[in-house]
Amino acid sequence: MRRLVPLVLLLALAGCAESSTDGATVYSSQCSACHGATLQGGVGPALDASSPTATVDDDAIRTVIRNGASGMPANTSLSDQQVDAVIEHIRQVQTR
Repeated sequence: MRRLVPLVLLLALAGCAESSTDGATVYSSQCSACHGATLQGGVGPALDASSPTATVDDDAIRTVIRNGASGMPANTSLSDQQVDAVIEHIRQVQTR
């Protein structure tokens, strides 16, 4: 039984790490304050289907997230997987 407890804890933590790469969750915590909950914009520009973001490639979005842009600070705290998940989330919302 004592050996089972660490295994259960390890599996629980693995599940937590996985959820932190969910694009909607990461977007909500890192991007929505400026870009809006539904990508409609606000302090920052819209990212929805009517925005210029809809016509640029994923690498351009990745570059802006990593390096920042006019009025947007660089975000170096996100993992590559989290950045990719955010981009995937943006693309999914743009096609709704």
